[in-house]
Amino acid sequence: VKTAEAFTEALSHAIAGGLHVIEVAIDRAANTALHVQLNEAVRAAVPGWLVTGATGMVGRRLLARLAVAVPPVAILALARGDSPAWALTQPTVAWRRGDLFRDAIIDPVDTLLGAGPLDGLVACLARQPPPRLRRVVALSSTSAHSKRDSDDPDERALAMRLAEAEAALAAWCGAHGVHWTVLRPTLIYDGVDAGALGALVTLRKRFGVFLLPRGATGRRQPVHADAVAQAMLAAAASRAAADRAYDLPGAEVLRYDAMVARTLAVACGRARLLRVPDPVFAGLAQVAMRMPGLRALNPAMLARLRQDLVFDPAPAVRDFGYAPPAFSP
Repeated sequence: VKTAEAFTEALSHAIAGGLHVIEVAIDRAANTALHVQLNEAVRAAVPGWLVTGATGMVGRRLLARLAVAVPPVAILALARGDSPAWALTQPTVAWRRGDLFRDAIIDPVDTLLGAGPLDGLVACLARQPPPRLRRVVALSSTSAHSKRDSDDPDERALAMRLAEAEAALAAWCGAHGVHWTVLRPTLIYDGVDAGALGALVTLRKRFGVFLLPRGATGRRQPVHADAVAQAMLAAAASRAAADRAYDLPGAEVLRYDAMVARTLAVACGRARLLRVPDPVFAGLAQVAMRMPGLRALNPAMLARLRQDLVFDPAPAVRDFGYAPPAFSP
């Protein structure tokens, strides 16, 4: 009776006090059988969240938000390498080293937030269903739309791979009684040092000036990584978002050249944009494609600079209160 009372009291204090108290309660359980019993009960009582792609722009933002969740949750982070130095600031996050394309998830988790490669996540789930899984929210990309009819075969292959992975995730979740949501962000940024905008800044700093074709006026909707992370958490909590896919554009629609100018002005003090005729830029791009890091300057990409890539946020706003901020590099 005393053992049962001690177990019940320790468990209630653990759940009320958060993960730190849970660890203390487990450590203080003197009886070996009670230790095992308490550990299993705590795992069953506290919701478990797994973040894949944990070291990426969105993954980092997810961990930061989950680490201060109330009530507390058990957080696992999956990354291919060792945990980064900044992980020391989040002691409630347990890191697992693994590769989605090769390894299985063996930890019991209730909710999986896929901020890594979508096809890798599908391969991982197919290998072995994680114990206790009930909800998956995973990132795809609006490239599934915008590159579907590209003139470049590699871009078409990317769009097909994304579409196939989305369908495979929906099929796997349906077969295993797991609710899913797929979110397709537009161009993700997090300040001026990461992602596609970071690449623009690197080129500007490397050459002292940034060349841009005069026709680069297609409209864009860049979205901040934290807005994407917030959307993933909101979708995970929304019944209306279950078993659906959504586009996630940023709040502001602006021309590509304006987006570049604002980014470079913040990062470099001055944008120093040099606009050249489209045929001249295309010729320079042919030469630049032979240089490391510039091979993406293919004709299909250049053509897209003139195209509007604008997506509708209304379904995400309606179903889980999606509210991204204006563009602020």
